[in-house]
Amino acid sequence: MIQLRDAYDRLTGEENDQAAELVLIGGYPGTGKTRLVEAFRDHLIKAQNQGNCSRCYFLSGKADELLSSEPYSSLGSAFSVLCSDLLSNNEAETLLIRESILEAVGREGEVLTDVIPGLVELIGPQPDSLGSTTKNSLNRFKYIFQKFVRAVSTRERPVILFLDDLQWSDAASLDLIATFITDPTLRHFMFIGSYRDNEVDDDHPLAATLDTIRKNGKAFVTVSLGNLALNEITEFVGDTLLLEPSEVEPLSKALFQKTHGNIFYTKTSLQMLERKQILKYCYATFTWSWNLERLCEEMDIADNVVLLVLAKLESLSPELQTVLSTAAFLPSTFDIDILRELLAVQEEVNFEAEDPVKILDQAVAEFLLENAIGSPKYKFAHDRIQQAAMMLVTEGRRDRMAFKFGLVLAKLASSPRAEAWMLFAAVDHLDSVPATFFENDNDRMMLLTLNLDAGESAAAISAFTPALQYFSRAIELLECDHRRWETRYELCLNLYNAAADVELCIGTFTRGQYYVNEVLSNAHVFEDKLLAYMALSEGLGQREKHADALEIDQKILEILGWMPKKPYLIQALMQLKATKSAVKKLSNEKILGLPRLTDKHKLMAMATLSNLAVRAFYCNKKFLALCCTMRQMKLTLKYGLSPASAHAFSAFGIMLWSALGDAEAGKRMNYLAMEIARKVDAREYEAKILFNSAR
Repeated sequence: MIQLRDAYDRLTGEENDQAAELVLIGGYPGTGKTRLVEAFRDHLIKAQNQGNCSRCYFLSGKADELLSSEPYSSLGSAFSVLCSDLLSNNEAETLLIRESILEAVGREGEVLTDVIPGLVELIGPQPDSLGSTTKNSLNRFKYIFQKFVRAVSTRERPVILFLDDLQWSDAASLDLIATFITDPTLRHFMFIGSYRDNEVDDDHPLAATLDTIRKNGKAFVTVSLGNLALNEITEFVGDTLLLEPSEVEPLSKALFQKTHGNIFYTKTSLQMLERKQILKYCYATFTWSWNLERLCEEMDIADNVVLLVLAKLESLSPELQTVLSTAAFLPSTFDIDILRELLAVQEEVNFEAEDPVKILDQAVAEFLLENAIGSPKYKFAHDRIQQAAMMLVTEGRRDRMAFKFGLVLAKLASSPRAEAWMLFAAVDHLDSVPATFFENDNDRMMLLTLNLDAGESAAAISAFTPALQYFSRAIELLECDHRRWETRYELCLNLYNAAADVELCIGTFTRGQYYVNEVLSNAHVFEDKLLAYMALSEGLGQREKHADALEIDQKILEILGWMPKKPYLIQALMQLKATKSAVKKLSNEKILGLPRLTDKHKLMAMATLSNLAVRAFYCNKKFLALCCTMRQMKLTLKYGLSPASAHAFSAFGIMLWSALGDAEAGKRMNYLAMEIARKVDAREYEAKILFNSAR
């Protein structure tokens, strides 16, 4: 507790000029990591109510083992709660924070609303995001998320974010957390993370994240929680049974011998002993008593806490066991309506699945589940309970249930009731079962399509690592068909292009090139090869192999007939003067009133020309860059405006000023570039336009 309080004092101190605070709490399951943070939160609430410290927003989320592949799930739920808290402020405060967020995220709000559903209610619907799968889109996502967190974390109301069970957190979330913590401009923000240190080795993603934070020079506090000592267990048992420590010492010693001081294990043991009447309350003497001999015999049954909880669950009614084992296939916090859907497809269920509320309430009374009165949401009281509930299901039956539940969740994921986690959970369940469950081609195609959908959903929010896992699984299923390019041509194009895009984006060039070659070797026409070529060019550019990328871009444009094979400087200068004359004849209103370019191939050509112009500049082929820009200007004036048109006008302005010495025309082109960018939403070119305008 002291380390947490000290970190908060630093965060809210008058002289605070430090970046975000990070406190990590490690320990074996059941050592009280979560309870420690809850005690810290209660301390803050009490101090705030007494006016002894500033108010803060305390957010909490939990990484879920079932949803470990869903990108940003715990962060999204935690920040959605923050949005609800912000909306509960008075109208003036809510308006102020809304304006602050909108100013911070600009036109990029949808990047966040896809991850934080509650944000829509706070700042309203946002324009469509770009959704491009590039390294820049990942950087852009992290940058916008940083700006959002800066906007809501203020000196007057700092933000404390607690994420439990980081050992299950997805790689995308861990990367984003590292971005927050290493941001030197993010103040008034404190991150607390708890994790099972016995499950995190040197190869674990969390270890890599912490190493990244250290290498960035960021210091953080680590709290290690161990099991309690015998005297502490004796005090705990005495407090629980309202007896003096000396009176419970024999009982405490027997418990300690088995639990080794693990507090959750000890609490669970007491509950089990009370349930079996080994530990019982005597209403005649108003005190507790126990049979020490029977206690020792009973405690020998379970070798660890999970087996102990399992023993407790096995003593419950069959109906309650069925409900809990079914709920174990859902996230740790689940909705009763979703549980009903899963119960309805089980042949073994011999009770009314439409109304499991009474059974769930029994689980709450047994301290197995938690539920706020009247809420449709239930939560496993501890992840060890959920783990034990899963063990109620035999291995063979577990596969059948995962298959059935995966199909149910897949159907829900495509319904109006869909939530983001459903698709990922459905795919993870279905991917976990043996291939024999997918007996025919239609079943395999269904699984392939679900993996493709999950991959595209992950890539859309820049979570490239899980996206790649789903794409790889889809390709594995697809490559079982040796005639795939003959029978499923469009699917092959979409899947291999998507996988190549992500592989090249995250830097696994060899694998990405394999997928590119698969497309280039099998696509029927050159237009179908364009995306693969562009992905390869982008990948080479990220590796700073600009000459190789330039060669590919030139090849694309030469084949399409939109770039001469041997451009000459004199030819480019003649085009420059001709384009200057053509633009001069048009008013600003006429240019800005041009139609929007919609032709797919011409849009690709415009984007490729922009890439080629930049790479030609890097390779000191300025005449080629000039030719590219002139070609873009000609296509724009003939066919209409596109995002790349904004970049073309910006580059054209630089050329008019540097090559022809016409500063006024250059300023006009820069103005038009800015206006076109606003009109056609050319966000991907904003940095290049701003760079050109500053030259």
